[in-house]
Amino acid sequence: MAMKKDPAPVEIAWQHTPMAKGGKPFFPENPVVASPFWLHQVRGWQWETKVVTPTLQYLREGHIRYEIDGREFEVFKGGSFFFRPGQSVKGRDVGGIPVTMLGTHFTRYPLEDLPRGIANTTIRQTELFESLADHAVAWRQMRGAIPKRQCEAAIRMLYAIFLGNLEVPVVDPDERKIHDLLESIRMKPAAHWPVERMCEETRIGRTRLTRLFHELTGVTPNRFVIQVRVAKATQLLRMTDMPVAEIANELGYSDVYFFHRQFSKFAGSSPSRYRRQGSSRSGG
Repeated sequence: MAMKKDPAPVEIAWQHTPMAKGGKPFFPENPVVASPFWLHQVRGWQWETKVVTPTLQYLREGHIRYEIDGREFEVFKGGSFFFRPGQSVKGRDVGGIPVTMLGTHFTRYPLEDLPRGIANTTIRQTELFESLADHAVAWRQMRGAIPKRQCEAAIRMLYAIFLGNLEVPVVDPDERKIHDLLESIRMKPAAHWPVERMCEETRIGRTRLTRLFHELTGVTPNRFVIQVRVAKATQLLRMTDMPVAEIANELGYSDVYFFHRQFSKFAGSSPSRYRRQGSSRSGG
């Protein structure tokens, strides 16, 4: 009986991994605190690069919009990408929601295991994945051969989980209904979206709908609707001269003061201040 060949080794790029300072990556002088790494609760996160080092990325908290080689992706909790050298990547947070993500850079990896094009998936085993990531990052901070081997073993498991999720299509019909519902909410953020309506449209019970919602987005149904509205509001504030009251009405808020409170809570500043900050950053 033929023996199965061992997989190609996965090598971590210890020396070439950026950390974060003020929401922007930088390369530390001491590489012992480099790859893998967590970016924790970063506001105003954005990233634009031509990928040089193979990179596994995983979103633990927040909402990100990516443009990769001209294609757009909306990413929520559990979303994971493997970026290849040569890919053009632009990413930014949506709605001012703080971002927490894992990043790991590689010098070598079994490329033949990845599909052509853009490799991305939603990790289903989020608790396992995040626990392994926490251990990998903790071991990376320790000196010595044993912690390094433990870290490398954890990273190999993360990579294997990523590949496993690439190969497993969404087969749960209820999950497909939730994905369709998420798209409807993004397309019509001003509509009235009580949980009761979501249950009616999907024909899923409230308890299961709430659980699936949290598994797929990391938040409750009501919070997701608010996040989508705030994200749309940030776009309108940056790209148009619409008065704040008009933006609130456009997004389904009959009370502009309530809109102010929700926007400030999720974006970290008032709508007017957010618009001024955007103008100053763009030189306007």
